[in-house]
Amino acid sequence: MNWYYRMMLSYTPIFFVAVSSLIIVFFTMLNNASEKNIWRRIRRSLSRLCGIRMPT
Repeated sequence: MNWYYRMMLSYTPIFFVAVSSLIIVFFTMLNNASEKNIWRRIRRSLSRLCGIRMPT
């Protein structure tokens, strides 16, 4: 086996860990943003229905 391929294979786990970490961070941020948006919509709907101002 060529030394170049051995070097590439030795860095493959690091590459997968880095890519997996970026994917996890992306979906965590996406989940957090959508959760804040959902609570904002719920507060807005409640204030329209009941006329109650919810604290932000």
